[in-house]
Amino acid sequence: MAEQSPTLAYKHIREFLFLAWHKHRMAWLKLQKPKFGRGGKGVKVYKVAQNGKRTYKTVHYTLSKKRESTKSAVRRDFAKLDQAEIRADSMILKLLEEGGTTKPKSARYLTIPMRHRARNIEEFRTKYPKRAKTLVRKKRGSQVRIYEIKGKRKKKARIVFIQVPSVKNRKTLMFYKTWRRLKRERNRDWRNAATRMHEDLRMVLNGKSA
Repeated sequence: MAEQSPTLAYKHIREFLFLAWHKHRMAWLKLQKPKFGRGGKGVKVYKVAQNGKRTYKTVHYTLSKKRESTKSAVRRDFAKLDQAEIRADSMILKLLEEGGTTKPKSARYLTIPMRHRARNIEEFRTKYPKRAKTLVRKKRGSQVRIYEIKGKRKKKARIVFIQVPSVKNRKTLMFYKTWRRLKRERNRDWRNAATRMHEDLRMVLNGKSA
């Protein structure tokens, strides 16, 4: 029994962690916009134990892929369980989680694009050289609005950028709030895992295979 205890413990602890990570991931993504976390040019939230390149737009649920361990490898595999974590290398996500004010580091204004795919004015000029020739800046209070003038006879101004000295970010991510909300369910899952672990150990003690 003593020889098999660590391998049985690994199996049940690993399954509990997988379940906790998975339930959090699903509940959290459900609160976000439809495309959030599902690839494309936005944030990528990897599945539990899925490897991928870490960038400032990724969230990883790090967990060993091995569902069971052998007697010879159990110490090494338990070390991997100790390294299980949820990790994001993104200041953007941190701002959305904690809130706060964003200010430009070097420029006077933060430039916010409106209804197009260019991230800044320089990129807009590169992508849309003809449209860029019609840009007009208008100051309104603390803001600067940059318009694109369209039409030949009847001209219309369409806003393409807003420049502001700072942006206040609301707490919209709800990452930790989701984790706390699932605490009761996690505790129940851990009790179930501990019960199954105890039952498996008792079977081994009685000379049966778990």
